[in-house]
Amino acid sequence: MVEPARQAGHWPLLALCESPDLIVLGEGLSGFQAPLGACLVHERVKNPWLMTPNESYVRHVMSNFGLPFKLAFEHLMAQFAAGLSVDEQRELRRIASSSEATYQAHLCYGNRGYAKIARMHGFDGRFHEARGVRSRLMHDGEPSREIIDCFVNVGTCPRGLNPLDVIEQVARQHDTRRDYWGELQGLLQHNTGLPMALPASSNVTAVEAALTLGLLAARGERHKLLCLSGGLGFSMLSAAASHTLGFDIFRAPFEPLHAHTVFIDPLAEDAETQLQGHLLSGEIALVWFETIQVDANASRPVPPHLIAMIERHRDAGGYLVGIDETQTNLMTGRFLHSQAQVPQPDIVALGSALCDSLLPMGVVLCSEAVTHAGAQRQPQRVADLQGRGISQLSAHLALNCLQALEREGALAHARTQGEYFHQRLLELQRAFPLIRAVRAEGLLLTVELELAGTPAFVERSFGYLLWGSLLRDPEGGVAAAVCPIHNHCLRYLPPLNIDRDSIDLMVANLRRALARGVDGVLRDCAEHNRHLGDTRTAQFLSSLTHPKKKGPNL
Repeated sequence: MVEPARQAGHWPLLALCESPDLIVLGEGLSGFQAPLGACLVHERVKNPWLMTPNESYVRHVMSNFGLPFKLAFEHLMAQFAAGLSVDEQRELRRIASSSEATYQAHLCYGNRGYAKIARMHGFDGRFHEARGVRSRLMHDGEPSREIIDCFVNVGTCPRGLNPLDVIEQVARQHDTRRDYWGELQGLLQHNTGLPMALPASSNVTAVEAALTLGLLAARGERHKLLCLSGGLGFSMLSAAASHTLGFDIFRAPFEPLHAHTVFIDPLAEDAETQLQGHLLSGEIALVWFETIQVDANASRPVPPHLIAMIERHRDAGGYLVGIDETQTNLMTGRFLHSQAQVPQPDIVALGSALCDSLLPMGVVLCSEAVTHAGAQRQPQRVADLQGRGISQLSAHLALNCLQALEREGALAHARTQGEYFHQRLLELQRAFPLIRAVRAEGLLLTVELELAGTPAFVERSFGYLLWGSLLRDPEGGVAAAVCPIHNHCLRYLPPLNIDRDSIDLMVANLRRALARGVDGVLRDCAEHNRHLGDTRTAQFLSSLTHPKKKGPNL
């Protein structure tokens, strides 16, 4: 059942006589205050989404949902608190105040596997007082700790977590009669040269809308998408443009997601030959790619000569070119990372970084020719794309964010600080053979680890073990991110206004972990799980280490 609410407080599903297996809730969840939805699955139904990575296909990633969740909770309590029992209200208060109660709630109602992984590595605490690049981490019965937080934002908070000026500049001045979306369209056109903008409710829906528009606007009767392996989709529709061997097994029952997608491995020896053949075939509707394949390929850039070929054959091939910038705009130190290689794309997708990630948001930028061609084929569908996702509050937040970044010279600052961070990481690579490679573009930085010769579990999972050890560091914890497909890679995505003192603290934190070596990190993780009472996991991790000996074990 889909909740057909049309206004705040309108809940037609309450009149149902039978309990459905599946309920989809829309913006009525927050009283239409925020772009937010939810999917509820009855416990009698086997739920394939309550496991990783399947869950990634039904949730909006790379968005900080604290504000919309708070709005939804307050609205629902105002509507239904009077009908809750004393025990139910007590349990809600306990979940709100206790990390253990929160963990148990995730085990009961959410992704049990991920909850256990988070606890195993120390990420089951409560992140509070997030501001800039710091958060306060709280566990029951322990003193709170301030940490450097490059995880909660995951690169979508260009001005850091919860910038305070939003209170005065947006919350207290928001005018419901003002067209912030129209103003944002103008600002985006000024910065990119693309005159048309379609609203979306998240990074994910921006990619979905971009692919839809590209196929609608294609020349003639073309239906083929050409995509580069290593891209990642976070919904069944957007996954039609992604291909990653390690991830695809989980969506095999749903294949083919789009029967007309052509994938080319950009690292294959014959990639150039394959690409040219398809580009000049006269069959390709849209070429879609990331210039840096962030999530699914551990921030590896697409080989420049392949992008140059896509540009060179545009007229002869008659295809559209679309760029996924949902993870690369702003954080790379450029408004669009692709601008140097693809100066005039047909379609570009942007994400929640535009509005400080305070609300889930996306935007699709395109040329007038694209929207005109799409409207010629399906005018109602294009009109729906142009109007359905407009959120004036999200647009106001985005205007405030982008104007502040411009005033402060944030993109140039990001390039300077990113180069400093890069050089400090290269120093670590020279000192520790455990680092195989360092990749950097602005403040999008990835550390790839050398784990050849370690036990299979370590080679496959050490990134997560190191992830937890970095966070628990008693001399100064850091919350980094593990690349979801390549778990031997750590990703740092600090805000654009990061200072060098914070960078130095992150480097020092990583240096201490590297100095412990693989065995030292395994022992630290074993001790943490022993402290949790999980002796089985502790013994398993300990069994992977070598007997203690003097000297370094790198």
